[in-house]
Amino acid sequence: MQQRQQMQRCRQLQQRQQPQQRQQLQQCRQLQQRRQLQQRQQLQQQLRLQRLQHHALTTRIIASNLRHTAPRQHTNQ
Repeated sequence: MQQRQQMQRCRQLQQRQQPQQRQQLQQCRQLQQRRQLQQRQQLQQQLRLQRLQHHALTTRIIASNLRHTAPRQHTNQ
């Protein structure tokens, strides 16, 4: 008799806890998804920055090369 009551109580407790656990799992998944999204966005921004910096650097190198080569061409003519 006592065992049966304990089993019932245990089942009731489990049934009460299941929705909570499901909710916690969902919240955890949502958090993970948000974090992944943020990480992806940060990575994309870093990539954009690197591309811009690389572009700026190559532009600067080309400009300085042009500056160095330009006077020589004038003196040769």
